[in-house]
Amino acid sequence: LLYKAYVYLVDQRPAYEVSTSNLLPEFGVGFAFGAGLIALTVLPIALSGSYHIDGFGAYSILFHGIIMMAFYALLEDLLFRAVLYRIVEEKLGTWLSVILVASLFGTIHIFNDNATWVSSLALAVGDLSLAAVFVLTRRIWMVWGLHVGWNFSQDTLLGMANSGTEGSPSFIMSRVEGPTWLTGGDFGVELSVLGVFSSLFLGLYLMKIAAKRGLIIPPVWKRKAEVSNVSE
Repeated sequence: LLYKAYVYLVDQRPAYEVSTSNLLPEFGVGFAFGAGLIALTVLPIALSGSYHIDGFGAYSILFHGIIMMAFYALLEDLLFRAVLYRIVEEKLGTWLSVILVASLFGTIHIFNDNATWVSSLALAVGDLSLAAVFVLTRRIWMVWGLHVGWNFSQDTLLGMANSGTEGSPSFIMSRVEGPTWLTGGDFGVELSVLGVFSSLFLGLYLMKIAAKRGLIIPPVWKRKAEVSNVSE
């Protein structure tokens, strides 16, 4: 509501980034993609013998976890996509904005537990999938769903570290052992080779679709040059 009010008063336009017309279907598709990415990432880790289940918690943990994951993911997605990315894209265009916002997204997570500059770089690469979904839809709902689906499945459901954060209640009580390149270690699967490449592949694939649909915005200096050439 605050974002809608800000856009209406300052930009003097409807806040289409948070238009609720397709909220549920877009969130659902995003959630499925996020959960699917985690499944594809964790399956090889489990098959290698590096993921161990020690027990199960109460079902109420799932409800509490998805509410908390949804809340924090929504705050991040409003800030990084609807506000920061959109403003930067107006000047720098799509590609430079994706790189800049992804770098910032990775950098702020350096303060997480068990974080290093390598983990921040991995998160920056992984952020491409979130950025690509926003470029493709121009709304935050599918981005939000992808974000929640990933975090909820990794942390609340499977009991794995999430971007360096451990200790939150999970439905499956698990232990992760094995090399960091495979499991992500104490930081989480975002740091694993599997997690990085799955997010990178999805992001590049979606950006390719966005490019085919003409959704890539050039930087402002190229737009001005094009207008100048047309005028001449």
